Amino acid sequence: MPDTRDRADEIIERYLRVPVRMTLMCGGKSSFVLDTVIHRVTRRNEGGLIALDGGAFFVESAMLVEVSPTMLVLRDTERRWSLSVLRWSDLPEEFRPYPRGMWTDPRPEDDDPFAD
Repeated sequence: MPDTRDRADEIIERYLRVPVRMTLMCGGKSSFVLDTVIHRVTRRNEGGLIALDGGAFFVESAMLVEVSPTMLVLRDTERRWSLSVLRWSDLPEEFRPYPRGMWTDPRPEDDDPFAD
């Protein structure tokens, strides 16, 4: 089993300490989207703790890990939820987050829906 654990660590390492988009799906629907940085993943028995900027995500059930060239997906063994992780650098440009404080309204200045 050490080979499997080493391989999992190698896969997860690609998503650590870089900006990522995490999407939590419950019941087949997108429930939560978070742009953050994952600092550390700690496995505990059947679950794990994912340390993020400003918080943590705790997984208390057994997980399946699926990997594609650009995405990491964690699922519970009963497939009730999934957590997908994409690096920002792998997101198409139109879906990348705005840098903090740099968002600008794309509408023309004279297009104010609240104007009289």
